[in-house]
Amino acid sequence: MIHQAPFLRITWPVAAGVVARELLQLPVVFFWPAGILCGIGILCYVWPGQGPRTLAIRYNAGFGVAVTVCLFCMGYVYTASGEKSPSPFRTGERVCVKVRLAGPASPREKTYRIPADVLYDENGGAHEKVLLYFSKELPCRQWEPGDELTLRLKWSRMEGPKNPGEFDLETYNRRKGIFYRAFVAPGQVLHYSPARGFSVWRAIHRAGRHMMALSAKYFNSPSEKAVADALILGYQDDLDEETVNRFSRSGTSHVLAVSGLHVGILWVVVDALLFFMDGRRNLRILKFFVSLSILWGYAVLTGLSPSVMRSAVMFSGFAAGGIMKRGYSSMNMLCVSALLQVLLDPMVVFNAGFLLSYAAVAGILVFHPLMKNGLYFRGKYTRMLWEMVSLTLAAQLATAPVSLYFFGQFPVWFVFSNLPLVPLSGLALQLGLAAYVLEWVPHLGGLLFHLFVLSVKVMDGAAAFFADLPMALLYFRVEAWEAVWMYALIVTVTLFVVRRKAGWFRWTAVLVCIYLAGDLWRERQAAGTHNWVAYALKNGTVLRHHSRHDAWEYRSDAVDRKSHAFSVKPSEKTFATVNIRPLAAEHPDFIMLAGKRIVLLKPRHLQRTLPEPVACDWIVLESVRHIDFDRLGQNFTFSKLFIAGGNSPKARRFWRQECVRRRIPFYDLQESGAWIAGE
Repeated sequence: MIHQAPFLRITWPVAAGVVARELLQLPVVFFWPAGILCGIGILCYVWPGQGPRTLAIRYNAGFGVAVTVCLFCMGYVYTASGEKSPSPFRTGERVCVKVRLAGPASPREKTYRIPADVLYDENGGAHEKVLLYFSKELPCRQWEPGDELTLRLKWSRMEGPKNPGEFDLETYNRRKGIFYRAFVAPGQVLHYSPARGFSVWRAIHRAGRHMMALSAKYFNSPSEKAVADALILGYQDDLDEETVNRFSRSGTSHVLAVSGLHVGILWVVVDALLFFMDGRRNLRILKFFVSLSILWGYAVLTGLSPSVMRSAVMFSGFAAGGIMKRGYSSMNMLCVSALLQVLLDPMVVFNAGFLLSYAAVAGILVFHPLMKNGLYFRGKYTRMLWEMVSLTLAAQLATAPVSLYFFGQFPVWFVFSNLPLVPLSGLALQLGLAAYVLEWVPHLGGLLFHLFVLSVKVMDGAAAFFADLPMALLYFRVEAWEAVWMYALIVTVTLFVVRRKAGWFRWTAVLVCIYLAGDLWRERQAAGTHNWVAYALKNGTVLRHHSRHDAWEYRSDAVDRKSHAFSVKPSEKTFATVNIRPLAAEHPDFIMLAGKRIVLLKPRHLQRTLPEPVACDWIVLESVRHIDFDRLGQNFTFSKLFIAGGNSPKARRFWRQECVRRRIPFYDLQESGAWIAGE
């Protein structure tokens, strides 16, 4: 297969160079000479023959290594040349800026998030991508990409993770070229200027908004409408947490994102509808351009996600090969599309959607033929069923390491859930597209929409059925090296099964030994782990004591499930935690955590002076408006004061100053991140 995909030899060194630049951050000056020397080495293998058209090339190991190193250096240098530095925006003070909206409003819990480009900043910065969070009192839903606003706001830098294992939002946005964000209240919008003239992006935005308005006429359930919008348009902002969990637990969350499956179905439908253009050559060429226009128009409408981009490029290549009557390799086209995306945006190699999409297709191309031919069934329908099962297994096998690395969960019933839901999603997609296109036709449009609504209901019900099965989802997250190890193990086992050579079995045994040694080392590390952790949360308090694989946790009522899942749960992989033991407060104001007596300070504790000071280890300040530090010192003896979430920035700033002045040991969780102390 490698010989049929020459672009594979080009794509992986370039992608490796991108990854190396992101991880190593070595000076580019080290890679320019290496690339030039390898280029000279390549020329040494090429010399003129009798004429300029005849070149003799020695294909050997030296030539291959030189080309690979040269491409690796090119990927490294290309990535470094496209890196952006943040503009010198002043943070912490209000400035006047002019921005152009770069996307539609995405609803959040309390705000609307809109990406924007800075056109003017009074401190001199410009041409910067930023994220703006607008109050829901503003008419953000009516704004369109290209509209310009003059604002009075306060910039803040993107923050990195404050808790162990927490998602790194700063790195995620930095890879997109975004370094600043700001909140915009109603009084901070000084001027609004709608965009003028025609814009393709605005036209696409209006088309999507019109389609969502059409679906609102037929869907009575907001959750089902959100599923329909995600299925057809890739718009996922209206999906509620329960719906997302339902499809995630059933192992069918991929049907909620417009992906290669959707683009492939659209391509098949368009090709079937334009069958009458298959005769004459001129009509075939016209069909080629019409099909590509529809294909790329839909890709742009749905946001040009990595998976959609991959499918659009691949089907474009397949169509071009058909017009020119030349053969093509699916693996080669897969690598071409990957290389194109890497050249357009090198940081896409760290995108979960990109990795999952390409891993799934590569797994289908490599493993599906092996699995399908590994078992033979005489019955026609049994063979068809096995082909679908083997297709799902091949895709899941290839995507499991990436999925476990990014999401830390594995759907148990994915084989059974995908058998009905993938065909149902294909049927719903065709009905939905037909309904939107033919909605203007009396009776027919309404009938198609009602069928579309019915198909979405059946999809949602099927997902709920599999999500409610016992042990539907297993939770365990793997590190980056473990994901790489899993892929290496998959490759060696596959080669051993296919080629039946003892050498590949030995490599498999070596990989297993490496993992067991690493696991043994982690067990030894965990055996001596005894630490306390105070987590940094916007609201509420979470305290944990870790001892080997067990953790005792105190969680205040102000901590909601979403905040806990984002900021606290990821640390379980960091500390190798298996069992979580909830710890309730013995008294509304006190808790005991592994020998530590902790006071949850309330205003009533400082209303009068106690006869004797209460001895404790720590004091936690959560959602407290005022502190009498004189009475605090009279009523309590303690070793550390924790300023937890829920307190205003002004109060926290004053408390820090008072603690410094009075020489009180303190720790501000909001400012400094999680506090970790071990034995």
